[in-house]
Formats: sequence, structure tokens, C-alpha cells
Amino acid sequence: MNLIKLSTVFNEMAKRMPNLATEAIQSYLPEIQANLLNRIFNDNLGANGGSFGGYKSKQYKEYRLSIGRQVTRKDLQLTGQFKNSIIINNDALSIEFSKSNLSYKRKNKTYNSIPLDIAKGQETQIKKLIFEPSKEEIESAKDAVTANFRVLILTELGL
Repeated sequence: MNLIKLSTVFNEMAKRMPNLATEAIQSYLPEIQANLLNRIFNDNLGANGGSFGGYKSKQYKEYRLSIGRQVTRKDLQLTGQFKNSIIINNDALSIEFSKSNLSYKRKNKTYNSIPLDIAKGQETQIKKLIFEPSKEEIESAKDAVTANFRVLILTELGL
């Protein structure tokens, strides 16, 4: 390989690096989303590890029981709509709330809420950060994306 050809190869690689970085991040977003959803909706833990506590309102406990939901500890799953509103945005390389309204009925009245507003309300009520990644989730994501980026670079080089 002559030096000019080597320079051409490196320049082509350099042009491709941003695309490889994007690809590395996009391929790991589903796992980041799954870890976040598991912590929030299955483990019922805030970003710093604390539980959400319990339900205080007798009326709300009765309502949850009437639709078959548990009341022994506070969770954020009523219908599943809220959980499903946390989506992947590949263009922005992010996990975010859907901008669509969520509708639910209670006492013969229909309510519409924006998921981000629900999240802010829950964090205010519980007095915990919930909908941001924990330190462990951030480190895990950085490590996984870095490893994936390395694999993509080696593949690009044919190694």
C-alpha cells in the first residue's frame, strides 16, 4: 500500500466516524430504554435508588383495587399507557416522552394528560428524581456504547 492510498483510507474512515458513533448509540438505545423502564416500572425505584413509598389516599387505593391494580406499594403503572409513552428518538439519539396525550377514564370522566406533565407531577409528589438515568445506568450506557463503537471501527477496518 502506498502512502497516498493509506491517506485516502484514513480520510474515508474519518468521514465515516460520526456515522459509526451514531450507529453505536442507536443500536444501544433499546437496552438503555429497557433498563430505565425496568427500574421505574418493575423495581419502582427512583434514579438514586429509593422506593416510591406507599399510597396515602384511601379513595385512590379503592380506585386502583377496582381496576385490579395492587396497592401495597406505590407504582407508576395504572394502564400501561404511561410506560409506553417513554420512547426512543433515533434522530435525537435520546429516550424521551411521547408528545401524544394519554387518555384515561375515572368516575365516568375522561382525562387527557401529556406524559412529561405526568412525570413532573410524579417527581413532585414523590419528591424523588425518577425519570432520569441513574449513575449506574449512565455508566453502563457509556461502557456499552464505547464497546459497540470499538466493534464498528474494527469492522470498518476489516479487523
